[in-house]
Amino acid sequence: MYVHEEGNLRQFIELFAGCGGMSLGLQSKNFDLVLANELSPMAAETFALNHLGIDLSKTTSAGSNKVSWLASNHSIDNLDKRLRENPYETRTADAGGYSDINDEDLVHGRHLIIGSIVQLNEFLEQELNANIPLKDKLTVDLVSGGPPCQSFSMAGLRQKDNHRNRLPWEFARFVGLTRPKIALLENVSGILRAFKEGGNEFHAWIEVSKAFASIGYAPICIHVNAKYVGLPQNRPRFIMLALRRDVLDKLLRTPLNDAEKEALELALESLSSSFRWDQMKYWDVSNSADAGFFLGDLFGSFFTHRTSTEWVPSQSALQDLEISSKSESPQSSYVQKINILFGHKLSSTKTNTQLRKHTNKVKQRFRVYQVLENVGIRSLFSAICNENDPQVLKILTAPLLKEEFLFEGNSLRTPRDMNEVVDLFKKLKTKKHTQRALVRSAPAPAALSIPDDCCHYSETELRTLSVREVARLQSFPDSFEFKSKVTTGGMNRKFEVPQYTQAGNAVPPLLARAAGTSINTILERIETIETESLKRRW
Repeated sequence: MYVHEEGNLRQFIELFAGCGGMSLGLQSKNFDLVLANELSPMAAETFALNHLGIDLSKTTSAGSNKVSWLASNHSIDNLDKRLRENPYETRTADAGGYSDINDEDLVHGRHLIIGSIVQLNEFLEQELNANIPLKDKLTVDLVSGGPPCQSFSMAGLRQKDNHRNRLPWEFARFVGLTRPKIALLENVSGILRAFKEGGNEFHAWIEVSKAFASIGYAPICIHVNAKYVGLPQNRPRFIMLALRRDVLDKLLRTPLNDAEKEALELALESLSSSFRWDQMKYWDVSNSADAGFFLGDLFGSFFTHRTSTEWVPSQSALQDLEISSKSESPQSSYVQKINILFGHKLSSTKTNTQLRKHTNKVKQRFRVYQVLENVGIRSLFSAICNENDPQVLKILTAPLLKEEFLFEGNSLRTPRDMNEVVDLFKKLKTKKHTQRALVRSAPAPAALSIPDDCCHYSETELRTLSVREVARLQSFPDSFEFKSKVTTGGMNRKFEVPQYTQAGNAVPPLLARAAGTSINTILERIETIETESLKRRW
């Protein structure tokens, strides 16, 4: 299904697989999928179609022994109900539910397991305790994944005790059971910001690092941004590469620059029981002091687009999809690139292009967001809505009295005075505080998982983005088809993962490809050491 580059195929397991963005990027760098796990049946439906070639919405069973459920309230004959059930309320077979998994599913190859990582770890421990040699059969180079991150996100509620915060520890638990050479964990950059509690600070990234160090995996922590790897999106992310002790020992015997050596030696020190974790650090792609780390061979793949002139703008991803665009409008080099790198043969036409309908009031709000982006002061919306002093309001509205954003029929006009601006802003006020407009000449913002997180940059298209447009910004190829519901709302948001959320929350394939490049370099280095060691023996 995928065209691999020249070189060794490396086996990997994908946890928290979502719709499959991480897997897509890794497979483009010669990683071969052995096993995937995803909690949401809605996201799993997309993963199964694009990575296993199985359309779960058109079959009466999981098919070909490639998809299994850890727990469900419905039998396999009711697959349509399985695909829509709340995964947090499913019952195991012991509790009156259904389970399809068996030990062969773990080693069968290219298998998707739907259900909780907690239940998967429990199952794996039971199999190992029964002396079934799964560890030998599950020998892989890499375990990767991006645990859900809403409670770490700076755009969210920042809940230290949210149950989702335990998932990175379950990730480490799985790694401890399967013992890959390397573990790759991706998360929001909010994991780097301290939680404050009772006057003390709690650093989630350090606690996660401790969990991996406790099982003999040395953590190398990196703060990256997807725009530096060619994504048309300003998407800062936390990356942890956790190296098994023997892998790290060999890597330290290879040629390293000073920054790489510092990072690896610090990772090695963290495995000591006497290590002081207040000395732990991460390497930041936007910090000039860390430049040496990202200019070396090991981690340079995270820093290929180094200046703002090299960043890919939103327009490069979306221009040929604009309603006003002519059908023969050429695709940008960016779109051509992702279609070549990640495209496959499941579909020859673009899917997920449906546009949402908006009222005039919503369109007016979108135009206001565009204007605020143009003047570079997005905070003006709430400031004007909450300010009562006329003198202050006069200063706040001054930059807006040169912009056209009031509707008059089907045309736009400039507001006449301060009062007209204030009245409009208060009429359009909403509880949602993260809405913004794309800027044609700049990368998109990170928040894209809800339809109205952002609106289009075009004055003639006052609308949200389609799922395909979100996917383009995330570096998915046009042949990648998103399944299940398009969007959701109300209480269903707590467990449903519709198409917009699948695309917006995914690990961007281009970022995963960059990580795969780095991991390949590390593995090639240690393989050279192993080969030289064998030669000396003989």
